[in-house]
Amino acid sequence: MNHLTDEQKLLALAEFSRVLKPGGRLAIADLMFEDQTERTKHLRALRVAGEEDAIRLIEDKWYADRSRLIDGLQDLGFEVHAKRLTRYVHLLLALPR
Repeated sequence: MNHLTDEQKLLALAEFSRVLKPGGRLAIADLMFEDQTERTKHLRALRVAGEEDAIRLIEDKWYADRSRLIDGLQDLGFEVHAKRLTRYVHLLLALPR
């Protein structure tokens, strides 16, 4: 999903929900920041450290805002569990309520 804009990600979640079998679960592992504040702080720290290549890599992809994905999934009626797997990779497990 890291090639989709934030709006496209929300549309994809709705489509996932639509085609999910009754009682099915949705798992998403992708490049994410917890929220926009974390993204801004992290990019600022990379700039201070002179890590221009890392900044370009982050800005070249559409890293998700995890908080927006969670809100979108909850709006679709899912209970969501989130876990950070690495610095940038997060896992979301969405279970129907």
